[in-house]
Amino acid sequence: MELQKRQEVVEQLTNKLVRGEPFTEEEKELRKRYDIKLAQKKSPARHTDGGQVDCDFEEIAESQLLQYLKAGWSIVEKLSNGQVIVKNVVRTTFSNVQGR
Repeated sequence: MELQKRQEVVEQLTNKLVRGEPFTEEEKELRKRYDIKLAQKKSPARHTDGGQVDCDFEEIAESQLLQYLKAGWSIVEKLSNGQVIVKNVVRTTFSNVQGR
């Protein structure tokens, strides 16, 4: 009977987690009581058209920075050794993936 109750609690908490709803104090207490550990996987960022966002990162010399900025890259971090981390956002839409 205890196992069945634990399974019901796991299902209830999982459903709330998926919907993005916060747990009540009672639900938090049930998590502790039944030693339930839940973790939400991060999914890739999505645009409203269903496409995904992928990022390319590179470590470059500061002297290369201007050409990267002109190509649409953005600065993430300037390192103490004079190098710069830059990021390029690559947007993949369904039309790109499906060859339309």
